[in-house]
Amino acid sequence: MASGDPSVWVQAYDQMPPLIRWIFGVLSLGTVSLAVWVYKRERQSARRVEEQVHKRIDRLEDRISSMESSFNSRFDEMNRHLTVIARNSQTWN
Repeated sequence: MASGDPSVWVQAYDQMPPLIRWIFGVLSLGTVSLAVWVYKRERQSARRVEEQVHKRIDRLEDRISSMESSFNSRFDEMNRHLTVIARNSQTWN
């Protein structure tokens, strides 16, 4: 008879006193409940971290966008000045 044989487990269960079966049942339920509680807690923690990361990414994207628009306006202004300089230098020739 192998240890995985169901009849062995049935015999062990039938020969076990009811108090010990009850204690094992309560401990099993407690272990499962604790595992579920820990899983839910870690999942909530991961969601909070993910939300914080998304907020930081959004702020960074906004900052990059504002810097890009600032650089574009400066670039346009410099282009206008360079165009004026180029026109003035052509008239001197």
